[in-house]
Amino acid sequence: QVTPWPVLRGKEGRGRRLSGHKGALSCLAEWRMVSEGKAQKILLSGCEAGEVRVWSLESLACLSAVSVCESAISAFLLPERYQNLPWSSDCFVALGSRGTVSFVSMKEERKVRAFLGFPHTN
Repeated sequence: QVTPWPVLRGKEGRGRRLSGHKGALSCLAEWRMVSEGKAQKILLSGCEAGEVRVWSLESLACLSAVSVCESAISAFLLPERYQNLPWSSDCFVALGSRGTVSFVSMKEERKVRAFLGFPHTN
């Protein structure tokens, strides 16, 4: 479970929990997604089971859950932070700890492309 604190509080002042991942969390990122001219604050959470959940930071609702790889999610690449990326502003990249690179479309709510990598070896 993720407890967003101190910004997200329930009516009684208690922290709200975001639950549902199948494994321990391995990565979090805040994203100001712009789609069709509308901006929305999003929280991306990745877990050790290779699943990404997309949460609305305004309503705390889970917008989507996508299985993107078979290893822990180690990082996200978001369009707003890297302006010259060659994909749509409603897509993000999830990087798996075993080298998998997955493109996820928020519009389609699914993984649209994946490149299988190789784990780092010495």
